[in-house]
Amino acid sequence: MGKTFTAIDSELESWIARQKIFFVATAPLDANGPINCSPKGLDTLRVLGPKQVAYLDLPGSGIETVAHIRENGRIVLMLCAFDGPPRIVRLHGIGTVVEPAADRYAGLLAAFPEQAACRSVVVVEVGRISDSCGYGVPLYEHRGDRPSLPNWIRSKSADELAEYAEFFSFGTNDLTQTTFGISRDDSGRFLNAYIDKGIFERDPFVTLDDSRAPRALELLREVSADFQVIYLTTSTRYDALADKVVELAGPTATDPHVEAEEAAPA
Repeated sequence: MGKTFTAIDSELESWIARQKIFFVATAPLDANGPINCSPKGLDTLRVLGPKQVAYLDLPGSGIETVAHIRENGRIVLMLCAFDGPPRIVRLHGIGTVVEPAADRYAGLLAAFPEQAACRSVVVVEVGRISDSCGYGVPLYEHRGDRPSLPNWIRSKSADELAEYAEFFSFGTNDLTQTTFGISRDDSGRFLNAYIDKGIFERDPFVTLDDSRAPRALELLREVSADFQVIYLTTSTRYDALADKVVELAGPTATDPHVEAEEAAPA
């Protein structure tokens, strides 16, 4: 019989620490947007308090989890017992992405074993703690952590890792938040009222300023001849925005999701 807990007590914290893998799930606000679920390992999860956990966001092939957290904060972590008594634990909460430039980043990072690189620390304020039987979860023997990710990170120079992190962590939402001084995480509570009152003509997070965007692209091309626009059509809400990016950037604009689908075998 499943049950809920008011806090993460010492017994549950010890159980969480023994698990070698956990799963993270997030979703965009758009009902048509894809739900994202990612497995995590490499000893990257810590309990920080009775209702707070954190995990390391290591460099990888995507960062959709962080995009969803920045949009709405919702996140759930799930852990399963693959040996010993069966059990599944879910931690539902609101996540915050703490990047290396943040004052609290170093203190959070100190709670984890040293990693070759880290993009951010995701801190979750847990609102619901529950478990279930886990009778259907198979038994597995942990043979060790894969060395693939640490080896890949160590094969890159500091400059290459910096470029990789910058590619994934800075985009149009960051520019919009910097320009207007509003957070996308919080704007859903007041943005419609701002539009109704004429403070904004439209949602700045899903539109481009036609009068300034072309000049911005020109400046970027002057800085680097290899400049390329990358856009992700992860939700139908942004289809019109993606079309505008293609119109402005021309052949330099690419969508990795579309390219991956085209390259996949039939």
